[in-house]
Order: sequence, then structure tokens, then C-alpha cells
Amino acid sequence: MDPALQMLASKSVNFIADRLEVVFEQVDDTFFDLADNAENNQQQTVYFDAMRVLRMNRNSIEQECLKYVRSGFYESTLTSLLVAAAEESDADLDSMELMENDEVEQKVAFEVMVRRAEEHSKRGLQILCKRLDSLYGCQVNDTNNPLGGEAICRAFQQATEKVELDIRSRLVLLKLFERHVLSKLAELVQQGNQLLKELGVLPNIEQTKKRPTSRRRQTAATSQQIAGSGSQEAGGVLDKLSALIAQQQNSQQGTELLYSAESENYAPHEDLLAVIGQLHNNSSRVNADGDAQSLLDHIGQQLPQQLNLMDRTVVTLVDLLFQQACENKVVSPALNGAMKNLELAIAKIALQDGEFFDSEQHPARQLLNEVAQASMGFGENEEASNDPVYKKIHEVVEQLHQSDVESDQLPQLLDDFVSFVGREQRRSRAVEHRMLEEEDGRSRLNTSHTIVKQNLEQRLLGFELPGVVTSFVEQGWGKVLFLAHLREGELSGAWNDALQLLENIIAFAKPDGKVDDTVVAKEQDRKNLMEEIRLQLEKAAIDPYQIEFLAKGIERLIELRETGREQGKPDPKLVAKKVAALMLNIPGEPCKLPGDGDAKNLESRYLKQVDNLENGDWVELATGEDTTRRARFAGIVGADDEGKNGTLIFVNRRGTKVIQGSRQQLARAIKTQRLVVLDKQPLFDQAMETVLDNLQQNLQETKNIA
Repeated sequence: MDPALQMLASKSVNFIADRLEVVFEQVDDTFFDLADNAENNQQQTVYFDAMRVLRMNRNSIEQECLKYVRSGFYESTLTSLLVAAAEESDADLDSMELMENDEVEQKVAFEVMVRRAEEHSKRGLQILCKRLDSLYGCQVNDTNNPLGGEAICRAFQQATEKVELDIRSRLVLLKLFERHVLSKLAELVQQGNQLLKELGVLPNIEQTKKRPTSRRRQTAATSQQIAGSGSQEAGGVLDKLSALIAQQQNSQQGTELLYSAESENYAPHEDLLAVIGQLHNNSSRVNADGDAQSLLDHIGQQLPQQLNLMDRTVVTLVDLLFQQACENKVVSPALNGAMKNLELAIAKIALQDGEFFDSEQHPARQLLNEVAQASMGFGENEEASNDPVYKKIHEVVEQLHQSDVESDQLPQLLDDFVSFVGREQRRSRAVEHRMLEEEDGRSRLNTSHTIVKQNLEQRLLGFELPGVVTSFVEQGWGKVLFLAHLREGELSGAWNDALQLLENIIAFAKPDGKVDDTVVAKEQDRKNLMEEIRLQLEKAAIDPYQIEFLAKGIERLIELRETGREQGKPDPKLVAKKVAALMLNIPGEPCKLPGDGDAKNLESRYLKQVDNLENGDWVELATGEDTTRRARFAGIVGADDEGKNGTLIFVNRRGTKVIQGSRQQLARAIKTQRLVVLDKQPLFDQAMETVLDNLQQNLQETKNIA
């Protein structure tokens, strides 16, 4: 094997070995999370078994995979792969028909992985194929390129084909392989090209990457159109902004354009990129306070020449975008520094790819939106340096600074960030879910406790009643009412029947109590009543001895009322006295029942803002003169049938409760501006619209003054 190929093979094997180590470091966490969220015990067992099998086979998989990767560099392997590819293409349809469903699913997964990886490193692979052509003396293409996505995937497939995994677990493993190995293909190809270039293998084959068509539009044509027309209909954001800048300049300087096109006096595009690269190391620039100079000013100090209109437009727009974004409440002050550090990297991306402004789906733009969204949970005054998401945001910033932003690694960087944040959110949501269940249970207990106590006090306090009645309520019937309300609610038959029975007993106990005599007119009816009392007390888990004691007392009370005996010495237990207090032995604590009574003086728009809150929405609450706290809306506990008038619960990033309040309390906080609901729309899309609107407004004001 050629010495250059030997060095390339060794470098590639070492690179993939490092990435495989990352894959297996993630296996346990991934399969444990899947098992934890499994729909049934059978599926959970499958994931735990897969985790065990992969632990046992880790070393053999790694060694086999690296062996196949190294063998891919032999010339005989390249030739055989070309022949096999030709034969496979002829029999591809027949082979697919003979495959089992699992095999087809795995084959499709491999093809998608390969296609995605090679799309992100297409240019580098093309150059590498040409370099390998010159070394091997035979055709090298995507099929037999030892550093192509297909070859690396094939090596992993061969290394894992004997490992006993069900198709779901195998696809999960493939996803991990794609995320931590294939996603780095562009980096591996770049290192391979650099090594061969240094070894003198076609060192001049790379051509300077052409700037996209959207960035190579003739600035002169744009400027001439602008000069001749007061309103320019431009297709993209860059066109619109350059038109606005040119119009503003023309309105201030007459018809002379300050930045015409293609002049030798303007700084070359490559010099501008180099200056931005140098500014990465200028800590005074990226860490400056609010009065720091703009990016455009810093570039002007470094470049002796002016920028052409398009480059100046891009830098201006990036400056304005980040200024607008950092002023938005969505971005936590704790992350302002990280957001400012992103500006240089994004400026470099935007200067090389005009689609950044025109496409909402551009990976760098999506990444900015995701970073802004993830930063919403960090409060201004909290220590967040140990938070995993905080660290991940700074890691992304660092990667953008250190990586070549012209490479096709942005989609994978975006995918990694979204996946990481998603995992952290799932963990916090699990904590949040348990907390909500506990809060809901506690709320229901307290609500039932309060309603039962209110109903009993309304019927007993202040009235003269025998002690047997108050004992019956405190030691027994209060629990019956509590369970009826807790289990079935105030509209249930069980609740209303228990209340009605109590009211009849109270009526028997009052000298002037009015009761339906038919209830106890017959002995059988009286027996039925006492059986119902005993049955309900038993359901409330009252001690049998206590049940009998309470039931006998009520039965004696009924007998006295029925016979109407007033002579003789009264039973001491039935002597009436004024009920001053109730000592109820029921779970829960008294609480303030929610209602709309406090909402009379609140405008409907504030209540509507509270009602429009959705799970996951973030709010910022002023906790002092200069302190705030951020929290995410988790849900309502103790709500009515319409989902209102309960207690609204808010949690922090970890899913722990930090704020709670009623609908009215929150509406009042919104009215007094102590509570602000943070906008959940994509931050940089909003910033883009705001910047354009502001420029158009400024231009109109300039024209009016002129």
C-alpha cells in the first residue's frame, strides 16, 4: 500500500475509533431513557436486553468495524466493490422482494444515512475521490471510496450483523452511529484531504468556493435600479435592505451613490472574511458592554478600504439583527454574552451564503432561534454556569468560532443541539409531571376539606344541638362527606344523599326542626336508615366499635323525636348546647376556594392573557425592585369543568415548582406589569421583520424632513 494511503488509513481508523467511543458512551443513557418511557413491560425488557447485549459486544463491534474500515483502503477491496455495485444494481429489485421486512427497514435506514452524510460533505468527497484516483490508478467513486459514507456504514453493518438485536433497538443504534460518527464525515474528509495535500497529492485541486448566486448579484444593476426608482420591489431580504440603505444614502447625498458596484477601491470579499476571523480573538469586541462599537465600526478600523454595498448591507443587517435580538426580553440577560459572541460567526456565514437571510429553514438561522428559545429559562440573577443547557449553548458558540463556517456541519450542529435540549426537557417534564400529580392531589384534598368544613359549619355552628350530633359529625359523618366529595364531586348523588341524611338528623335534634316524618314513620324505614348510616361509616373506614357507638347515639335521638317524650330525666348525651366549633378529623387543610369574585375589577384582556397560556409558555415575574424570576407554565390544578379557576403552576428549567397563583392573581400581576408573558415566536424571524420595518420607517421620516 502506498505510504500516503497507509497514513490516511491510520488517521481515519483513529478518527472513527474516537467517534465509536462516543457512540457507546451514549448507549446506556439512550436505551435507559427508551426503557423508562416504554409503553409496556415487554418493550421495556427489550430495551434493557439490548443495552446488556451492546455492553457485552462493545469491544468486538469496535474492533470489527475498524478492521473493515482499514480493509477498505486495499486496492482489491476497491475493485471488488465496483464489481459488486454493478451486479447489485442489476438484481436490486429482486433482492428487495426477497428481503424480510426488518431487512428492508434496515437497508432503507442505511441508504438514508449515507445520502444525508454525503450530501453534507459532497464537495470534499469529490476532491478526495480525485486524489485517491491518482494514488490507486483506478476509478474511485462514492461506492468504493474508503472514506465515503457507504463504506463506513458498510463497515459498521458488518461489525453488528451478528449481534442479536430486535429491529427497533438496531435502528436506535444506527441513529447513534449516524449522530456521532457519520455526522462527522465532513470533518474526516476535510482532514483526509488536508493530509494528502500536505503529502503532495494534487495539492492545487481545490478551487476557491464560489459565492452563491444570491450574493453575486451585480450591485451596480441593483444600485442603478434604486437610483431610478423611489420604490424598489426586491425579491429577497438582502435586496430589500440594500435598496433601503441605498435610498437612504441617496436621500441624504442627492443622486450620487456612495457605494456603487465593482470598484477597485472597495475591500475584496476575502479580506473582509479574514478581518472577521481575526476579530474572533478580540475579547474586547465580543465581551464589550452596551456602549461597545458595532461590528461595522470594528471592521472599518481594520480595513483601509470601504466595503461594497452588498458586503456593507450584510454586516449592517447582522449588526441590527443581534442588537434587536438582545434587546428582546426573550433572550435572558444571563445569555446576552453568548448571543453577542455568535454575531461574528453568523456574519461570516451570512457573507458567504445569502440564503441565510432569505430562507427561514437555513440551519444557522434555525440554530439561532433554537439557542434563543433554550435561553428563555435562565433568569437574570441566577447562577446558571453549571446548568447542562447553559453549557451546551456556550459549547455551540465555541464550535461556531472554531469550526470552518463554510463547511456543511451546520445541519448536524443544529440536530445535536435540538436533540440535547430535547433530552433535558424530557427529564424536566418527568419531574414536572410528578410534581403536578402531587399538587393536583394536594389541591383536591384541600378543596374537599374546605368545602366539607364550610357545609358542616353552615349547618351546625351557632345552633343548639345535642353532643351526640356533633360527635357523629366530627368522628364519622365528616369523613363520609369528605370521601363523597373527593371521589365524585359536588354534583354527585353520593354527596347530595350524604348531605340530605345529615340535614334530617340535625332536624331531629332541633326542637323546632322540620323533618319528613315518613323517613322514620315505620320501624322498617328506621332500620333502613340506620343500615345506611352504618354502611357509609364502614366505607369511610371508621373503627367498628366507633361505628356502633355513633349509630346507637343517632338511633336514640330518632326514638326520642319519634315518640315525642318530654317527661323524665333527659339522657345527658342528648342535652342540647350551642355548637361553637368543629374538630373535624379529615385529611387536607383549609384553603381559599378559587372563584371569579376577585375578578370584578379586572379588565377582561388581562384575564384573557392568563386563559391563553399554554403548557410550556415562559413568563418573567418581578420579585423585587431589580430582580426577576423566569418560570414555565406547567398546568392548572384544582380547575373547574371549563379548565379555569384553579391554581396555575409554574416551574423552572428542572421542573421544580417556583410560582403558583390563581387566575385573578396572575391577571392582576400582568396588569401591574409585574408579570410578563414572553413571546414564543422565533426570535430572529421577528428581529428580521422589526429591522426592515424600522429601516422603512426611518427612510420615510428622512424623506419627509427633506
